[in-house]
Amino acid sequence: MRTTVFLKGCSFSLQMVQQPRKHPAQTGTAYKLNVCIGTKECALCLKECPESAIFTVDSDVKVRINWDLCTNCSKCVPVCPPKALYMFGEAMTVDQVMDEVEQDSAFYRESGGGITLSGGECLLQADFSAGSVGGSPPPCINTAIETAGNVPWAFMEKVLHHVDLVQHDLKVTDPENSQKNGSAWTTTDAAIILGVPMKHFRHKFICRTPLIPGVNDDEDHIRATLSFIKPYKNVIDYELLPYMRFRRE
Repeated sequence: MRTTVFLKGCSFSLQMVQQPRKHPAQTGTAYKLNVCIGTKECALCLKECPESAIFTVDSDVKVRINWDLCTNCSKCVPVCPPKALYMFGEAMTVDQVMDEVEQDSAFYRESGGGITLSGGECLLQADFSAGSVGGSPPPCINTAIETAGNVPWAFMEKVLHHVDLVQHDLKVTDPENSQKNGSAWTTTDAAIILGVPMKHFRHKFICRTPLIPGVNDDEDHIRATLSFIKPYKNVIDYELLPYMRFRRE
């Protein structure tokens, strides 16, 4: 049993991104139109917005947002009764996160689980990640990260010394395949984002490939990936992740 901490911000901008709302590093205001109860019942957000970014249209009682004017001040969020306006992300300290994680330490002790840092790309926030997994967590808490590895080496070096397990995302091994159909599936040489950390560290690595139809789901690519990771003895498993089609925005 594990607790996953999702960190915002990513070094990739991909069509098949698993957590699209994690991509901007900053917290941001969001709006669910279908939850809004309308200006006849509420309209509190209209009065609260200092930039007049919230407005109405004659054809509908529900408010609309001009995102070009919105500054993410979030003043509208606490006054919205139905929670149609809310925030993506929350600013927390390392101590606050670890207080949450350690509440389930009894479960980690029995199961061998612990904390997993994910995202987004957790290594972009290297100091925070190093503080979370390297800041003297109790011995019963196993530490792991989920990463695509597309960050400066200095970022990796701060964190990898402190983790018990690295789950490394490896989408493609062929640079030409990364530009398939004119789209950046991944833009960095796999030898850089995978080979360097695996060569220098003795951690347990699990390599994972999300299978994207028409991009990397053919047998040749999977065999090429297996050949690529085979020399690294610290790779303990290779996982093929099925493509999930029900992402909603």
